[in-house]
Amino acid sequence: MNGYRWPPSPAPRNCQERGSIWTAAAANLLDISRLRFGRLALKKQPTALSLVVDQALETARPLLARRRHELRTRLPETPVTLCVDPSRMSQVLSNLLVNAAKYTDEGGHIELSARTD
Repeated sequence: MNGYRWPPSPAPRNCQERGSIWTAAAANLLDISRLRFGRLALKKQPTALSLVVDQALETARPLLARRRHELRTRLPETPVTLCVDPSRMSQVLSNLLVNAAKYTDEGGHIELSARTD
């Protein structure tokens, strides 16, 4: 099948995990609808990059651990401040990490890096 794996992610282990998956999917669909119709308000504020990354890792860490991935993060040594909606930016980053965890072979290597120009 040209490198595709089925099923693409491990099956939910319990009812609570299934509920969390469905809740997250519904929330994402609602966000897409709100964004499409201009009803999603972003609350931009100065936010430390490290805070956004920490929140995203907190969300993605259980799946990363369950699939035995090695995650390497590389952030700038000096603090970086972003003007973003911190919860939305963490959501975007955690979605990327969760997708990386789902579609990387079990026990694989995932790297998250950021830099300033």
